[in-house]
Amino acid sequence: AVGGTMRAIAEANCRELKWVQPRTMKRNYELRSGEEVFGRLQWETTSGSLANAESADGRWTFKRTGFFNPQITVRAPGSDSNLAVFSPNWKGGGLLTFSDGTRLQWTSDGFWHSRWAFIRETGVRLVEFEPESSFLKTSAVAKVTQEGFSTPAFSVLIFLGWYLMVLRADDDAAGAAAVVVCVAT
Repeated sequence: AVGGTMRAIAEANCRELKWVQPRTMKRNYELRSGEEVFGRLQWETTSGSLANAESADGRWTFKRTGFFNPQITVRAPGSDSNLAVFSPNWKGGGLLTFSDGTRLQWTSDGFWHSRWAFIRETGVRLVEFEPESSFLKTSAVAKVTQEGFSTPAFSVLIFLGWYLMVLRADDDAAGAAAVVVCVAT
């Protein structure tokens, strides 16, 4: 599957999907079901924030900009136009605003604010991430609701959510994985 054609994430048909880090020292991740690759998230450099996301559903770049008023832009590769902008808040969450005006919250809950989710302003959860970390490994379980799968940009949310989790993770982590599970609402 490496270098081959990827299938659309929805074609996983709720099979287990995992973000895996093929090489420990590189900030490159693959979204897999078994050996089949459904997407890739790769950083341009080891210390920068520019990352490229690629799947059968589309290709995007994510980049953190600004110091006093930081934002993360979501763009098509080679474009200067934002498809969406994530504006973090002081609690670590934030607001994702798409160019069509759609707004989603990135918020935490649970014990020690351990779970993270993209939710609609109405409170409906779309994609939820629950980290599972140890000294040498960072991982997270992601649950995509039926409402999440019916959202046109759900694949962007899977990639951006993992991008935000990796930014928060310790750079010295030896490996990473996230699991995507379908949950009926």
